[in-house]
Amino acid sequence: MNTPKARATCVGGSGEDWRAGAVCASCDPDLWFPVESATSASMAAEARRLCGTCPVARACLIEAMTAEGSSGAASRYGIRAGLTGEQRYAQFRRQRRDARIARQPEAAAGN
Repeated sequence: MNTPKARATCVGGSGEDWRAGAVCASCDPDLWFPVESATSASMAAEARRLCGTCPVARACLIEAMTAEGSSGAASRYGIRAGLTGEQRYAQFRRQRRDARIARQPEAAAGN
């Protein structure tokens, strides 16, 4: 594993799918999968900062949410689209709740 730096240095990527335009495509992958250590919080913060500048963060989030499905928070690893596994799981639960509410008949809401 590489030693984390205060600021990640990334260079442009290339390829045909959305990942080619991702900021993370040319960065050290360890940055997005910080392990528990004295530097993990700063690594996660830097990964989230970089995700905030990424032009394909929405596509990344859609792929993460699709791939992870209904997996619990403990099964979601790394920073994706600027969110931790716990944050992605919370978003999944909100989306599932909102979909369930949207499916309820209007008659039951206002009879």
